[in-house]
Amino acid sequence: MIHASIDVPGQPFQLRSNALPLRYWPPVAIASVTPFGQGCANAAGAPVTSASELPRVGNPNFAVEVSTAPGASTLLALGFVPVTPFDLGNGCFLLTSSDVVLVQTANPGPVSFPLPIPASAGLLDAVLDVQGASLDAPTLTLASSAALRLVLGY
Repeated sequence: MIHASIDVPGQPFQLRSNALPLRYWPPVAIASVTPFGQGCANAAGAPVTSASELPRVGNPNFAVEVSTAPGASTLLALGFVPVTPFDLGNGCFLLTSSDVVLVQTANPGPVSFPLPIPASAGLLDAVLDVQGASLDAPTLTLASSAALRLVLGY
């Protein structure tokens, strides 16, 4: 007969049998932020997308920031599925599946998009691709940032 006890996520636990004690270390989901792709600029410059910190499960303060020129409309595309880059013209590429798009108009500078992460073990190792973009009002041209791949973890 085998007995198991688990006390702390990510810590080893004991498996005991009548004949032999066994130790097992479960895989630990490591939170990470990895940039990929290239951005492009318009007359106002190229936006830069960054994460406020590592995307840890249970973090209510996690946010993604998009730095653009003052007065530009700012977009943040969130994608749950990796895609082949889509050519938007002007040397810009859409690097996410854009399942959700958040917009802030006439911003005074960098825009912070809050993305609180619930404390749910079901989110461990979830992958989210994010990419910022800006629309320059005078020229009506789009600029996009490089994308970030967020892996939720501890």
